[in-house]
Amino acid sequence: MNKLMATTAAIMLAAGLAAAPARAAVITQNFNFTSHDFHALFGSTATPPVDPLIGSVTITFDDAQSATDKTTGIVLNSLNIALGSPIGFTYLAGTHGMVIGGSAGGVSLVNVGADDFWIQIQDANTTPVFTVAAYAQTGYPSTAFLTPLSETTQPSTTTGVPEPQTWALFILGFGGAGALLRRRASSIVRRLA
Repeated sequence: MNKLMATTAAIMLAAGLAAAPARAAVITQNFNFTSHDFHALFGSTATPPVDPLIGSVTITFDDAQSATDKTTGIVLNSLNIALGSPIGFTYLAGTHGMVIGGSAGGVSLVNVGADDFWIQIQDANTTPVFTVAAYAQTGYPSTAFLTPLSETTQPSTTTGVPEPQTWALFILGFGGAGALLRRRASSIVRRLA
């Protein structure tokens, strides 16, 4: 029985070491934002046509993997300005910073004179903090509108999906425990006989 326990312990240790690097989690976040107090840029005195900027986006991403100008895994639920290109996002895994915006020219840029926007977020994988937002509209060919503060996030939904290595560890652990119990039960039956 000691040999079986030692073998089971060795297998479980090897499986645990194989699964250790698997800390990634696929997260689905719902970002609801309201940005206000916009100001024209580039010396323009234009009055912002929309204030506040209100929107909602749902994004599914791997919090351990950076992504640049990604247009898959993102759904634009609502936005109170026109958007002239598909919605996209950039995520930096090291800092957990995210930029959401129109994908024409890259989500981190606002194309002046086009229907475009972006919003920057800190701690996108846990409790999002909106830091700055900007937008441009086709009726204003020489300016964009910026606000230093963006706020209001409604509670986010975060869903973790176990990695394959984690599932392997679970199955191996339950299998090892089952083998030990079965072996122990058969030895008890032999003693009673």
